[in-house]
Amino acid sequence: MFVVNNNGVLENDKSKITGKILDADVNKITEQGVDFILHTMYM
Repeated sequence: MFVVNNNGVLENDKSKITGKILDADVNKITEQGVDFILHTMYM
């Protein structure tokens, strides 16, 4: 298994994923979800 670290580098399964690394992705997914819901509500 591999992961992508916060520098975009692939590392092996001994790498740790932290909340700090995932924060930007989680925020982006949340924003996209809200945008989708608002878009479908006002169609």
